[in-house]
Amino acid sequence: METRLDVRPTRTQAGGTPPKGRSRRLKVLVTGAVVVPVAAVASAWALFFTPDSPTELRLSTQSADTAFAVPVGVWSAGEGSVAGYRVREKLLRLPASNDAVGRTSAITGAFRLNGDGGVLRVEKGMRIDVDVSTIKSDEARRDDHMRTMALETDLYPTASFVTTSDIVLPADIVAEGRASITVPGDLTVHGVTRPVAIPLHAQHAGGRIEVVGTLSFPWDYFEMKQPNLSYVTVEADPTLEFQVFFDHE
Repeated sequence: METRLDVRPTRTQAGGTPPKGRSRRLKVLVTGAVVVPVAAVASAWALFFTPDSPTELRLSTQSADTAFAVPVGVWSAGEGSVAGYRVREKLLRLPASNDAVGRTSAITGAFRLNGDGGVLRVEKGMRIDVDVSTIKSDEARRDDHMRTMALETDLYPTASFVTTSDIVLPADIVAEGRASITVPGDLTVHGVTRPVAIPLHAQHAGGRIEVVGTLSFPWDYFEMKQPNLSYVTVEADPTLEFQVFFDHE
């Protein structure tokens, strides 16, 4: 008797429906291939996109002291002062972007104020120091990238601003208790010192002098690396922001 081998193609080979067991395995593989990147994107979104970013720093709403002269002498940075960064982040190619904000209250500094007949002058050498190693946002992993990739705080833990000329305050701060002025000085970040001119808003209120300012600059101006990650793009220019309260000594 002649024995014949059946070599007809199976339904899978001929393009038909694969066996049920294999079908289930394919579904699992396909589903896994989709879920992994989606989960990674979702994780990155949750990590870097906080819808409730802190608002930009502004002068407090308390009434300015218009009935009292601003005392001359030394004024030192005190309680309630904050400084840090604000930078736009964008996930992949999605149109939405969000402000990442990191801040610290580890601020020291002082200036000497002189006055004569209603004209107030801040002496050259006003200095503000910020311990940037203590800056925190709402996400510890972001803070780690900022410390290690951008600011390199192990090497450069302090940022500072020192004025390079006397500052004559506008008559507004004497008559109205508040004023706006642009202040030139040397800003040191990441161990690099550059000349800058920072727009400031100031007021004398509650017996304190409050100063608020912001300054945007390219990352490479202070030789920092832009901390981009796999799923997140950091936009080009970070913004330094601060709100410093000074008390009279």
